[in-house]
Amino acid sequence: MFQRAAWDILTPPRTVMSEDTPGYWSHRWPHINVLMLDEKRVIVESSEEPMIRALKSWGFSPIPCKFKSNYRFGGSFHCATCDVRRTGPLRSYF
Repeated sequence: MFQRAAWDILTPPRTVMSEDTPGYWSHRWPHINVLMLDEKRVIVESSEEPMIRALKSWGFSPIPCKFKSNYRFGGSFHCATCDVRRTGPLRSYF
């Protein structure tokens, strides 16, 4: 599906979360649960330095914010937010 859209597929770095963190074995990728504000700006967990560096190298402008305490619930920024209003036309990305 993504190949038809000619998207670049970016492989994220591993989390800095230690294996003894509660919930680690059920969800080891909460750091990729970011919140995109627009085409460049992205909110990311501030402790995830490898992810912040990767986002910068891919041309994004990461905005580090503390939110690690939400990891225990199995998610991060995107899962903890709800769109209330969007601007622009409805588009299909596929």
